[in-house]
Amino acid sequence: MALTVWLGYLVGRTVAPDRLELRVGLPLLLAFIPQNVFYALNNDVLSPVCFGGLFLCVLQWLRISRPTLFLGTLTGLAIAATYLTKLSNLPLVVVALVAIIAKLASAIWQKPQTALLAFAALILCAAIPIGGWIVWTKCQFGDLTGSAAKITLLGWTHKRFAEWWEHPILRREVSWVFGGTSSLVSGAARLNGTVSY
Repeated sequence: MALTVWLGYLVGRTVAPDRLELRVGLPLLLAFIPQNVFYALNNDVLSPVCFGGLFLCVLQWLRISRPTLFLGTLTGLAIAATYLTKLSNLPLVVVALVAIIAKLASAIWQKPQTALLAFAALILCAAIPIGGWIVWTKCQFGDLTGSAAKITLLGWTHKRFAEWWEHPILRREVSWVFGGTSSLVSGAARLNGTVSY
């Protein structure tokens, strides 16, 4: 928790160094946010810490005109840590990479060798741990993410994309229950047939 608050302070100081309310407000929000997930031991605890480090690296990529080899290495390791902490962090990693690649295009015009070397270090430092983990899970569990055994154990099945939208809450005749003055709980109870009018 303390590391998350400290990262919040660093982000606030990096984004707006002259605004005291942001430098102090962001860490205070993180310190007093009503989120009990930070007080238990699970893989969700490290997700904000790892992505906070990655976010600081991305901010550095966006602020400087010529990325350094150290920044590329640090960013690659932050990407690997963010991905390896929890697979659901992958969209955050993709957004970070898109921002870095967009900035890299302009950095290549100024100093192509330095920018490409920094980006190569980023890719290498991210690919080695992630690739090693993917190879290990493929050898141990038979799939790239290691979740096939869990999916089988829980009885989950794969759905076609068109079937994703067949949830009761997404039906047109039911949407008024959740969009009106009724609460989510009473709407769900009506759907299940436990409350009748």
